[in-house]
Amino acid sequence: VVASNDPGLDVMMIPNPAASELNISYHAPAAANTSVRIYTLEGICIYSASEGIRQYGSIKVPVADLASGIYMVELTSGDGKVVKRLVKE
Repeated sequence: VVASNDPGLDVMMIPNPAASELNISYHAPAAANTSVRIYTLEGICIYSASEGIRQYGSIKVPVADLASGIYMVELTSGDGKVVKRLVKE
């Protein structure tokens, strides 16, 4: 985990490194508005999806069109936020 301001928000990404699809599983302390974003290392948002009000779930993110490199994946649920590093093959 690169940054987390909510120890109750559990986020897992597989596979990492990813080639075509990234699976993000999450579990939050309570149901809240949940979204996922992918940023370049320059801070440019290249993917954004809202999951609605959820406490836990799984998100499939297509990454086949991304250039090889390192990205930051941000999952936000209510006031909680977890940022993880993604390696794209």
